[in-house]
Amino acid sequence: MIRFFLLTLLVVICPVSNASAILKTELGVISATMGSAYPSLPGSPVYTESILSDVLKSNFSSEEYNSTPYPNLGWVRWDLSDQRFGFQAGQEVCIDCGFDNQGYGFSNLNFLWVFSVEGDGGVLQQDLFSGTGTVKSTLTDLTDSSAFTGLSVPSGFQYAGEKTNLLNDHTYMIHASLSNQAFGDGFEAEYFLSLEDAKITIPEPGPLSLLLFGLAAIGVVRKKASPLQYFRHLTISFWGH
Repeated sequence: MIRFFLLTLLVVICPVSNASAILKTELGVISATMGSAYPSLPGSPVYTESILSDVLKSNFSSEEYNSTPYPNLGWVRWDLSDQRFGFQAGQEVCIDCGFDNQGYGFSNLNFLWVFSVEGDGGVLQQDLFSGTGTVKSTLTDLTDSSAFTGLSVPSGFQYAGEKTNLLNDHTYMIHASLSNQAFGDGFEAEYFLSLEDAKITIPEPGPLSLLLFGLAAIGVVRKKASPLQYFRHLTISFWGH
């Protein structure tokens, strides 16, 4: 009993060190399109699928999607936790499918995340990897409009990373985009986000989150056959321009 009392007293009177910052998610949306292109097939040469995921309801899960009807396919996947996000976009190519002009897969993935910070000491690190595609991201401090970080890498299997100190009572926005389309097999464009001394929480979605997610969903319903037009519509929905 005495040891328990002394231990309790020690915990009370000693300051807690290395306290973690809490990142409260205000908005989180993943949108993606992937498909297959067969230039020698009759009719439209492009098969496209689109998905939209509300990160607020994802429960930090792993997901994977691909354009299944054809052997040449584009695919996207992600893995989420309370301290790490990982996104990938890739494509497959069928070397001998019996067509004169071989097709290929393609994929595009966009991630938008808005979060507020409570507490000091949080560090966010972004890592990008480009195989045959392109990857870029922007980190914007919405509380301090002068703080803006852009990050991108050229194709050719290169990494780029950057650490950012997260400030207490600030709100941030991350927009990352991955695009992959090439005559290659299985190459990937990747975006990784990891945290030091910080943890992500997901509250109930607010009115703004529901509104923006609804606008993005409308973009999926009204998407055109062209992936470029689809993502332009989603971008307009996200940014309100």
